[in-house]
Amino acid sequence: MYSVQVPDGFNYSIEFQNKKYLFSTIAKTFVRTLYAWTNFENTTIHDVTWTYENIPPMREEVYTSTIKNFIGCVRFQPSAIPTQPGTSKAVWNEWPWYAKILLQSYDFGKAMDDPSTMIKSQARSFSGDDNTDLQKAKGIYAGVRDHFKVSGRGLYMRDGQNLSTIYNAGTGNVAEINIILIAMLRSQKIKVDPVILATRDKGLTNQQYPILKNYNYLICKAVINGREYFLDASSPYMAFGKLPSACYNGHARAITKETYPVYLAPDSVKESRHVVANIYNAPNAKNLNLEWTEHMGFYESFDLHDDLNNKKQETLFKSMTESTPFKKSLDSFSIGNLKNMEEPLILYYKMSLDPGHGERIYFDPMLKNGLSENPFKAATRSYPVQFSYVLNSTYELTMEIPAGYEIEELPKSQKMILNETDGSYEYRVQVISNTITLKTSFILSKAIYESEDYNSLRDFYAAIIKKQGDIIVFKKKS
Repeated sequence: MYSVQVPDGFNYSIEFQNKKYLFSTIAKTFVRTLYAWTNFENTTIHDVTWTYENIPPMREEVYTSTIKNFIGCVRFQPSAIPTQPGTSKAVWNEWPWYAKILLQSYDFGKAMDDPSTMIKSQARSFSGDDNTDLQKAKGIYAGVRDHFKVSGRGLYMRDGQNLSTIYNAGTGNVAEINIILIAMLRSQKIKVDPVILATRDKGLTNQQYPILKNYNYLICKAVINGREYFLDASSPYMAFGKLPSACYNGHARAITKETYPVYLAPDSVKESRHVVANIYNAPNAKNLNLEWTEHMGFYESFDLHDDLNNKKQETLFKSMTESTPFKKSLDSFSIGNLKNMEEPLILYYKMSLDPGHGERIYFDPMLKNGLSENPFKAATRSYPVQFSYVLNSTYELTMEIPAGYEIEELPKSQKMILNETDGSYEYRVQVISNTITLKTSFILSKAIYESEDYNSLRDFYAAIIKKQGDIIVFKKKS
């Protein structure tokens, strides 16, 4: 229960969060004598009581952007205060007012519009001669991204800084790096707008009520040949037209003279992963050779780039293959696109397997690369499951039957559907001559699943894990 008493003349915009637990609202008025200005006045008091009931306890859950978004509460934003008896003035301003202030600020809009000669010269160097606008934009983006080391998040430039000193230092916060990117793009006549947002861990923002302290990140939106590109040059391994997953938090705001909302929804982000595994008999007919090619998703690649700053490739591949069934030796490995940030990474390795020579071989066709455990362990959940993106993950195995063996047991093909259109998992296996082929497809068709879908999502994951536990049994030929 929460009660508030507000004297006449004070106005507030009221915002409810998790309103489904609001049980009742009781409003009443009464008159009380208050001392105001220089006199005692009979003042109308507005009394409101809100009662929330059956609110479940808050607990941290996997795949939650931030628990702040789901706390049941009432928020107040002052919109008017009294200046004298019977007269009030507005204290709440709309987005055009805030946009004008930001655009006139030397640590935001002024810096973008009036870059130094050095910044303009560097932009020309990055953009190249006789290139298209898109080629110029990509050149400038890569040049800025690769030049800087990011020092932290931010919405403005630091006091006492200018674009030239920040560029020469090679270090800046998110806002400073992207303000330089905007200034360089504009110097080459490329249309680009600054966009402010709150990252997912910061919580959702309210489109109607501008509260700048709720925003902590600056990106830019370029329009080239009629197509929109969202850019963040502060992320060292981010491709042109991509944003960190933390930026996809719903409402954001373009800061222009005619300011407008921008929506960055996780459902708009598509992550694809494709693995091809090929197993065949070694020339000595005693071992099996495994060749593994993994086309990673963009965000997987981003995380791996970061890991490789502190880890050798050999260490990475040894860790990846440690649990591979019947591992004998890791023979070779490589990473494709390591220097090309515009494409996802491709992992390749070759290894020898020794399944032994017993009467039977029990073989895991997923090679221990399926889902290891269900992330959804709670019996119930009171708020949505929030993935970072829509997922499409495929796995293809081509396996030659081990020399001297035949198939005794083979998993059955199966297809599972999540809530008709929310996702699917397909497991297809067949044998042609001496070769087994397995193809699996795991699709999550949306990034956010409401609490009402939790049980079906949990059961969907449980069914996938059970299916991925199926094995192939090979029996030695008579």
